Amino acid sequence: EPGCAIRYTVWGDSRTYPEACAAVVASMAPFNPYFNMNVGDVVETGSVLAQWKEQYFDPIRPLGHEVPNYISIGNHEQNVKYYYDRVHFPNPTGLSQDESFFSFTYGNTFFVVLDTNKPHFPIDGKKAPQVMWFEAIIASEEAQAATWRVAFGHLPGYSEGWNPGDCSYSGSDGVRTYVIPTLAASGFHAYFAGHT
Repeated sequence: EPGCAIRYTVWGDSRTYPEACAAVVASMAPFNPYFNMNVGDVVETGSVLAQWKEQYFDPIRPLGHEVPNYISIGNHEQNVKYYYDRVHFPNPTGLSQDESFFSFTYGNTFFVVLDTNKPHFPIDGKKAPQVMWFEAIIASEEAQAATWRVAFGHLPGYSEGWNPGDCSYSGSDGVRTYVIPTLAASGFHAYFAGHT
């Protein structure tokens, strides 16, 4: 019901580890989420069809046929046809290549989902379609009327690194210098990401 409090799950980077993913899903199921949000990398190699069943659909089965599942596409999905054949999300432009970024309101919360594999910040003063859509949607009446405003993307703005002792990755500059400040200026409460 519009305006009501909701419960949802967030997890990601479950690729390659279907047993661990299944355990995480089993731990979330008792909370009876209204939907599930994955921050990407649901498979190791998006172009390998069998992985979609083995690494994503089988492990999420306890929640997958009970509640909706949304994905903020990761780099391992490879933007392949298999992804678009298996998920259908709101499409802001009507163009099939733009189904990887979208927004929706559920209960009292507005959600914006970015595709951080595509241009998601202005480059040399030019704004790609996703950037123009992003700026408009987070300032929209629908977004601003929500009690909570939350965003998702695969790339983090900040990261401690890849593995213990490997501090070679500190996060995405575009997310850190454009996405997060732009969300903050529009009163967003959280940005969830994965990748590392």
